[in-house]
Amino acid sequence: MQKLIIEVALNEAMSKSLNPNIPYGLDEVVRDTVACAKAGATIIHFHSRDPRTGEDTEGDLETYAETMKAVQRECDVIISPSYPVKTMEERIGFLERLGDYPGVRLEFAGHGVGSTSAVTVDARTKELKGPSILAPAQEVLKFAQAMYKRRVRILLGCRDVGHLRHVRALLDAGAIEPPLFFNLFLSEEGYFGPSPDARGLMMYLDMIPPATPHQWMVSAYKSPTLEGRINMLAIAMGGHVRTGLGEAPLHDGKRITNADHVQRLADLAHRADRGIATAADARHMLGIAPLGKR
Repeated sequence: MQKLIIEVALNEAMSKSLNPNIPYGLDEVVRDTVACAKAGATIIHFHSRDPRTGEDTEGDLETYAETMKAVQRECDVIISPSYPVKTMEERIGFLERLGDYPGVRLEFAGHGVGSTSAVTVDARTKELKGPSILAPAQEVLKFAQAMYKRRVRILLGCRDVGHLRHVRALLDAGAIEPPLFFNLFLSEEGYFGPSPDARGLMMYLDMIPPATPHQWMVSAYKSPTLEGRINMLAIAMGGHVRTGLGEAPLHDGKRITNADHVQRLADLAHRADRGIATAADARHMLGIAPLGKR
């Protein structure tokens, strides 16, 4: 079975009040990334946050750039940065500027391939909540064009089974190119997508365009109790996994570290007779140019 890619969501919008191990500023992100890489992490996803307050400094190009450069000086991981979410121009423009920033090696970036209503229910008031996550086809097209121009490989986020039909359209239009990498979202807290279990995962996998070279990863979106179960399933089925304090700030009620999350999945992979992919392995699997050949 192919080696396992482990992506770590270092922080997202989680607070140190939940777990003091959640990294905020540049120094903490770098230190945490190095620890995760030693434990077996392949891809790191981070949000730039104020080192004191934890406030998300989305759109702060220099902070993102300096954080990425500092990480890349210390260890070899593939970095998947966050970016502003307000408008298409902000999202794509930020990644373009980050990809063009002197000294920054942007290899990988993710984007949704379809719009979603991320509905939740307030447990106390029973009120329906949740924003719409917009990813119209023309934006995905512009995102892909901007990234491919800079030799940045893309992660295709699918929040519903029908989004795989969008992928088929993008392939038919020549807008994206294999090998593809899918991030398949399942959620217990959000009422979107297929059921958050093996049946839901299989619904996604059955819709992936046949004969298209690809890799897939599963994400337990804002569902900490799902993260362990669904990642165990993905490991056994030959997929890849996403973990970290940004997804699950606690594990069995304990305040563990991001590196602990990685080690837990690496141990599961070894029991399933799967090796752990290095960054170099993952570049080969995902069609990312090797270091020194960009």
